[in-house]
Amino acid sequence: MKNPIFIVLFMNTVFSGVLAFSNLYINIFLWNQGASLSTIGVYNASVFVSVFIGTIIGAYTMRWINSRMTFVLSSSFLLAVFGLLISKEELLV
Repeated sequence: MKNPIFIVLFMNTVFSGVLAFSNLYINIFLWNQGASLSTIGVYNASVFVSVFIGTIIGAYTMRWINSRMTFVLSSSFLLAVFGLLISKEELLV
């Protein structure tokens, strides 16, 4: 594990697993709230685009701060987004 690429691949695997299970939960939550398939599709498309843009921003910010702080910041942002979605009583559909 001396090679940094293995650490990055391991973190990417963990992130992908967590994102898959949390998206499954949010999809079921949206479906139970009566959301249409188009709303769920828009949510999933926005997650895909957000991960892509977040990866680019994360790679750019890793030039100035260390990689651990980048992981902490991105995890905190994702926690805030999911917390906002779960705490909403009404959906803005």
